[in-house]
Amino acid sequence: MSRHSRYHRMLMVLAFVVLTGAGAPAAEVEGLMWPDSWLMFGPVDWEEADEVDARQFREIPDLMEFDGREHEGQTVTFEEDSLNIAELLSGHQRQDTVFLFGQLHADEAMEVMIGGAADWWMAWWVNGEPVYDTLETGNVGQDFTVTAHTFPVTLREGTNVVAIRVSAGRAGFTITAGIPPVELWDRLERVHGDAQRSHLLREFVSEAIERTEVGDLAGARSLFQDALELTVPDEHIWLSLHLRIAENYEHDGQPRRADEIYEELLAAELPQWAVPVLTMRLAQALQAAGDHREARGTFVLVARMRDAHPFTASGAILGIAEAFHSMDNTAMAARYYQRVTGMTDARPDHLEHARQGLEEITAM
Repeated sequence: MSRHSRYHRMLMVLAFVVLTGAGAPAAEVEGLMWPDSWLMFGPVDWEEADEVDARQFREIPDLMEFDGREHEGQTVTFEEDSLNIAELLSGHQRQDTVFLFGQLHADEAMEVMIGGAADWWMAWWVNGEPVYDTLETGNVGQDFTVTAHTFPVTLREGTNVVAIRVSAGRAGFTITAGIPPVELWDRLERVHGDAQRSHLLREFVSEAIERTEVGDLAGARSLFQDALELTVPDEHIWLSLHLRIAENYEHDGQPRRADEIYEELLAAELPQWAVPVLTMRLAQALQAAGDHREARGTFVLVARMRDAHPFTASGAILGIAEAFHSMDNTAMAARYYQRVTGMTDARPDHLEHARQGLEEITAM
């Protein structure tokens, strides 16, 4: 599965909506029976566990094969959602691994929140599909309760096979599993969604920047747009992503598409600081598209904004000069170039461009 496909699978998880309307302990969820007993296979070492074909997790196996050897399972029972595997095995080594299988019965198809924690690594499958793991990070802290890690799963009507891989830490070898209590359900759902959303945003933007650096502008734009779907208009990242997409279009030789984005943003409710910045960007995109008359008018709007940063103001006046210059109105171009050179708070590169413009006109 490609990295991009994994992103879209995670996006589907983020679209999770609670259908049961409850988040009580498993024994009290209407129409749902959490397993009382589980079948445990192992222990084996980490590398052997990595070789297991997860497709066999669609049903509870009679035997499991590790490194050419068949293992029989033993029935184990959790105590108050927890299982001390080290005690069952009379000891453990770091990264010893077991697989647990249980049957979760649902009276009807539903989506529920499951929670758990392991000392120290775990991975979960439901009906053969991976739903959550901490194999890269470990438990991340000393919270070993059922609310430490929560994730939504889709259950089918009837019997559902839950498989859990548990790998031991240096100090312990335990697993906690169950459904979080009702009073925590809403908060855990929000925390889970926010954490997943933040992680995805970072992944999307990071890879988009990498693709931009290697010249894959279309691929970068697609990832920025995926990231945008995870935001809402009142977030700063929402505006930042729109600006990145517009910049992408400009670099890709599509200034008109950038114009459309800037105009759409300017029609929305924006923080005051953003208006001069966006109007300036719109003027620059119009200039790049060859619409010098419209660009000049937009630069004038920026130059008249009292709350524009001095650098933005000097850029706007320079833009007016360059628009006149492009329309062969050298007298007006020289007038605005001189305004820039007379500004004490102009950006240095604006001053340099203005001087070069004047020199070019003088040499005619």
